[in-house]
Amino acid sequence: MRALIASPFYPPHSGGLERYSAGLAAELRAREWDVDIIRNLLPGDPLDPTFGMAGETVYGIVARMAFGRLPVPVRGIAHNRQVLALLSALEYDLLIVQSHLFLSNIVTAKAVKAQAWCRLT
Repeated sequence: MRALIASPFYPPHSGGLERYSAGLAAELRAREWDVDIIRNLLPGDPLDPTFGMAGETVYGIVARMAFGRLPVPVRGIAHNRQVLALLSALEYDLLIVQSHLFLSNIVTAKAVKAQAWCRLT
């Protein structure tokens, strides 16, 4: 089974939503699921995928901050197109969208096909 978690941010960036997303990933990994994370890249974050504490693969899309903490994906960035194309080519059994209030999560949800959806707000 394979799951994708669309989260606005992810550890090592700290906060309640980030910790909750990491907990979901760890629980799914403990049940032997393959887990991918898509998050917004903050300045200084590497473009290459990384791995989380439970072995999940963490992908990032380039975003700019609006209004202090609202990431908005940057259009026209080749990296963003590549990441979304890669994720949309994979087959997911579950897509978890952590918050519909973040544009990047909506973009991801539209790009990726999954058999089951779970929206957490």
